[in-house]
Amino acid sequence: MFKLTIKIVLLFLVVVLTSAFVAYFVARSQSNVRFVSQPREDNESYGYLEINGKKYYQLYTTTQVDIGNGLHYHRIDLRSSNSEQ
Repeated sequence: MFKLTIKIVLLFLVVVLTSAFVAYFVARSQSNVRFVSQPREDNESYGYLEINGKKYYQLYTTTQVDIGNGLHYHRIDLRSSNSEQ
């Protein structure tokens, strides 16, 4: 019984370690992701993601407007003002 338990634990460790190594190398090989900042007048944190050379732009942003009885969030469409899409 004790030898069977040791074999099961060792098999479990081999599976876990193998999975960890595979996940690490897959993630490392697909790490061509970066955020490119392009601040704008209406959105200082605007930018785009570049994944394997392809650009993914932000489509919408929100802004806060104080209407007296609380804050209102307004959605702004950025697609029409982004010329590089």
